[in-house]
Amino acid sequence: MRAKREKKRRKVFNIYNLLVLISIVIILGAGYVLLEKQGIDVVAEVKQRLPEDWFKEKEVAKVDETKTARANNTPEQNKTTPVPTQNVSTTPVPTTNTNTSNTNIVSSGVASGDEISEDKAAEIAIAQFSQMGETGLQKSEIEIMQIQRSGELYYYISSPENTAEIKVKGGKITRLNSVLVNN
Repeated sequence: MRAKREKKRRKVFNIYNLLVLISIVIILGAGYVLLEKQGIDVVAEVKQRLPEDWFKEKEVAKVDETKTARANNTPEQNKTTPVPTQNVSTTPVPTTNTNTSNTNIVSSGVASGDEISEDKAAEIAIAQFSQMGETGLQKSEIEIMQIQRSGELYYYISSPENTAEIKVKGGKITRLNSVLVNN
């Protein structure tokens, strides 16, 4: 009985299996170090891509449902109930002014070295969106994500009609509706 256990232990814990395990650990460690050297924050990348992927999946599902509904309709059904067409685009189109050269940029009133909170960023974004013509906007209607671009942190704030990117250090608005702001 003891000999069988010893034989099984030798099969599992041999030098070959130990070397394979060590190699896997080294490869994973090297991959992590390379990602960190490139300035890629793995957690921020996952957070940044999740909303886009979710919307793309929803759009593909809607298109597939529309195609299936059209294929399953008989000519008699088409006469009585037309299939509604959907405007499916890859990016939302803002309904307000997208030309930032004519838009006044709201000042944050924060020193360039100070970091701002999400609440302060939301206040700045709401003031900027109201300057652009989006009235009656509440804090509960906007979404805030923290992203990393070129090693710097930004708040990406989206409302039903506009988007803004605000630098965490200094509270400076850098993008409006995905267009770079010159100020």
